[in-house]
Amino acid sequence: MRYLFCVLCSMCITSITYAQTYYYERIATVENGVRSTSSNADPHFITFTEYGCYDSDKNGFTEETGFRDYIASENNIIDYYGNSYFGAAHYYFDSDLSRLNIKVSSGEIYVYVRKTPPAGFTKSSRTKISTVFPTIPPVNNGNSLTAMDYNSTTYESHGRKCPSCKGTGLCTMCKGKGWYKNMYDGDLYDCSACFSTGQCKVCHGKGIIN
Repeated sequence: MRYLFCVLCSMCITSITYAQTYYYERIATVENGVRSTSSNADPHFITFTEYGCYDSDKNGFTEETGFRDYIASENNIIDYYGNSYFGAAHYYFDSDLSRLNIKVSSGEIYVYVRKTPPAGFTKSSRTKISTVFPTIPPVNNGNSLTAMDYNSTTYESHGRKCPSCKGTGLCTMCKGKGWYKNMYDGDLYDCSACFSTGQCKVCHGKGIIN
């Protein structure tokens, strides 16, 4: 019994440390290579798991704007890709997660920095935007990942193992179950990353990118 109790405690500790939540504000926008100071701070929280990141409130509860899968890390830049508040987008973080560039499908880049949230700020005031299903994400072909703010990267994606699910075809958030157990309240929720299908939304459950 004591052994079982220790195991359960260990599992609880693991689940508590599983995710990290940080607060970000927009400071600039880059359009057609021209950087301008942003008039919209768009303050919000982002929660990171071992599989990716998603928009959340202060306590890590999802805002249901989508899930970005971890793609790659290179040159002190971490790349996530998937559904977002802005539709399909790349989320480029520097290595300590203190700076974020969101590159949307139109090519615009929104520049954010991590800050301490204002007193009493617990969630964003965003008006929900219709979710855009992500296109097949790029796979790094050996070139450097996008530099913060400006540069783009050339990728290839033919006949590659899916970089999101590593070839399993399973959703990386719920691991194919179609649901997940919330670490804060212990309740079960439909998986918003795969819309409860259990399939990887990058390769549509195939495990490879065609």
